[in-house]
Amino acid sequence: MNASRAPVLWSLSKRSGALFQKPLFAALNLEGEALAVCGSASIAVPDFNEQGKLLMTPPTLNGMGEIPSFLASAPIARYRLKNLLREKAALVHVTMGSPLDAFYLAAAKTAGVPVAMTVHDNARHLGEGSRVLDSVERWTRHYIDHIVTVSDFVFDEVRQKIKGTPVHVVRGGLLTRDQPGLPPRTAMQTPPRILFLGRIHEYKGLALLLQSLAILDEKGTAAALTIAGSGNLEPYAAALAKSPQTRIINAWIDDNVVLELLKEHDILALPYLEASQSGVAIDAQWAAMPSVATPVGALPQQFSTGKDALICRDVSPEAFADSLLELIGDQGLYSRLSHGAHDAYRDKDLIAVARKWRDFYAALDTAKG
Repeated sequence: MNASRAPVLWSLSKRSGALFQKPLFAALNLEGEALAVCGSASIAVPDFNEQGKLLMTPPTLNGMGEIPSFLASAPIARYRLKNLLREKAALVHVTMGSPLDAFYLAAAKTAGVPVAMTVHDNARHLGEGSRVLDSVERWTRHYIDHIVTVSDFVFDEVRQKIKGTPVHVVRGGLLTRDQPGLPPRTAMQTPPRILFLGRIHEYKGLALLLQSLAILDEKGTAAALTIAGSGNLEPYAAALAKSPQTRIINAWIDDNVVLELLKEHDILALPYLEASQSGVAIDAQWAAMPSVATPVGALPQQFSTGKDALICRDVSPEAFADSLLELIGDQGLYSRLSHGAHDAYRDKDLIAVARKWRDFYAALDTAKG
């Protein structure tokens, strides 16, 4: 890779993209250099500005009312971005896609800079369907030279579905934090506090979790649930009405609040009906928090059942309830799983992960040459 150029981590999304862009950016800059492109509304702008490595913040859209100003300014920004990438970029790494990529990634193409995009999901899940987004994603692929995944599960699925674009895997390449993990826990609170964290979609299995907790209640086992994330709770209103003690934070959760929630709770619930992989699972390992998860997607690869989590026998309220009961009823098991989660996150050393990505970038550069 040209020593005078650097990889450019790219994410135009307002919030979610920064969750993967920021920690990888920090890791890459521990040894060597990385630059960043993020949308003008990204929560990452102040951090990248402070470090002096923000290549550009192209205009983005936050509502229909901004369309006229966007159309007036975006073509000029794309032209400037093309020149900056031609001068400074070894490659563009899109850490999380955005609909605006279909417009701005043309700058990399015309600058002759290769583009690799991380694909986190092999398909749209229940509750996420969108014909408009599907169309935008198909158009975006015109500008993508390489697709990279961070788990074998997604790699195998994507490789079968996408033809004509090379697909790669950087195992263990997903980071969600750039600070050391929390120490192991010794015991749960009374009653244990269970956390459901993330955007609320059908595939996340909130209905299954609520049914599982009803089973716990029938068996006389107390647990305190917190639901934290944006999304439509209307389909769950009847079940929530039977559980008035449930704490609900129905909004986008600021990262500082996420950290506090992870510290305050004892168990992470991942009752997914389907999944690719979970960034929240890595957060649980960062917090040394034992998890209970369904056996779907890459979750059994992200966790080691009996070491840092309990993986249910199947996807059902009864199986999830049984795993919760097993964990809640055994403080020794809880302590062992907490130590296992701590050890699993410690293996995600920032420099080690950064070197995996630099090796990947170098391999692309060699193949290009």
